[in-house]
Amino acid sequence: MHGLNGIRAIASLAVIISHTTQSLGEFNLDRYLFGKFSDGNPIGLLLAGYGVSMFFVLSGFLITYLLQEEGAKAKIDIKKFYVRRILRIWPLYYLYLGFVILLMIINDKPINVTSLIYYVFFSANIPFILETGLLYLGHYWSLGVEEQFYLFWPWLVRNGKYLLQIIILLIIVLIGTKIYLHVFSPNSLLEKILHDDRGNRSNFI
Repeated sequence: MHGLNGIRAIASLAVIISHTTQSLGEFNLDRYLFGKFSDGNPIGLLLAGYGVSMFFVLSGFLITYLLQEEGAKAKIDIKKFYVRRILRIWPLYYLYLGFVILLMIINDKPINVTSLIYYVFFSANIPFILETGLLYLGHYWSLGVEEQFYLFWPWLVRNGKYLLQIIILLIIVLIGTKIYLHVFSPNSLLEKILHDDRGNRSNFI
């Protein structure tokens, strides 16, 4: 949809500006152009968080719209959906992953094999949350989230007679769970997972 390109541009600029300001310190420049949080992290991190959230919303909207449009004409072909996603994402995903691993080997950088397995199977968000992510692959966490979303969402849309009601229920359950954990189990791993902590992303860029 061409009408969404403007939103994509804003989201992209937010991510680029955030990552650029984080790297200014490597050139003896001020990485706190937008100020800093009490923990010392630059406030510019917020821009990346907002940008990625916008991308997630756009991705979810487009996938749902296209699936429903297909379903209005005929039964949604799940196999074709996965083939399209695979051809669009996997080649570049594994090409860059292989390049990074080769680069780490050449430069004698340590490779956490357990974390690498997560990257191979599109679960980069797990080592990201556990802060065991690999160098130069910090951004892969978002691809992990999207690929996991693709695992169940087309099935739900194809068979979702009550899709809107299910979405509303999921939102209520998510918000309720977050509130419960924040009150009764603050700073737990589960709360961190649900809040999708992005604060330490710069460690793996």
